Formats: sequence, C-alpha cells, structure tokens
Amino acid sequence: MVFNPERSKYLYYMTVETALDDEIITGDESQILSILAKSLDVDEATQKEIINSLKGDGSNYSFDYDLVEKPGLGEASAYQSALIGALDDEVITEDEWALLDILRELMDIQPNEHSMIEQSIRSRIMNLGENENLMNRLDLFLSRGL
Repeated sequence: MVFNPERSKYLYYMTVETALDDEIITGDESQILSILAKSLDVDEATQKEIINSLKGDGSNYSFDYDLVEKPGLGEASAYQSALIGALDDEVITEDEWALLDILRELMDIQPNEHSMIEQSIRSRIMNLGENENLMNRLDLFLSRGL
C-alpha cells in the first residue's frame, strides 16, 4: 500500500497519459492500469476522473506538487505488480514496455532496487512452480536494460 494518496493519483495519471499517447488504451495497457490502480489504492471514481480528463472531457485534473514529490511507501511493490501483470501474458507489447518505463522513471527505481524486485519475482516463479515461459519473459524484459 502506498501512503501518499496525492502521489498515487499522480503516478496513475502519468501512466494513463503514457497509455493514451496513441489515443487508445489497449487490453494489455488496461490490465496494467487496473493492477497499478489497485496497488496504488486509487479508487474507481478517481480512475474514471483521470481517464476522462486525459481523454479531453473538458475537466482539468490538478495535483498538489509539494505532495507529489514525496515518494510513497510501497511504490516498488506497485511497480513489481505491474511488471508481473505485463509478464503474465505471452508477449510484453511495446505499449506495456512504455508503461513500465514511465513507472520506473517516475518512481525513481534504481538498478539495485530493480535487482531486488527481479529477485523477488524469480523467487515467486520458482516457489509457485510457474512455467518457464514466465522466467524467459522476465529475462527478455531485463535484457532491454534499465
């Protein structure tokens, strides 16, 4: 759980903005956004407000940038959940890559933190006896570099 609700909304907003770069939210993007919203504790009403604002319904979504600058607890866990969501299907699309890249950048996840997230995912895969394809997709993701 993230304990900075304003930052949570900001992270969700920026991720949705990235998803809408091509003016459409794909099924893969929608899955990651749903996982991210749950991980960041962004309620459905706020999700809809943000999406509608970014789709140009005339509303303007604003943030208290003093609060947005303060990282929340659990952000790495939210990123990990989004990464697992992207790895879960057969292919990590370019749209999914873009969402993960913006999250990593916004959350300022450093290489050593990413290594811990990676190790946690590897342990989960091995402990749950998940298939080797998931491990291969993780390796493919990591081969792109941070």
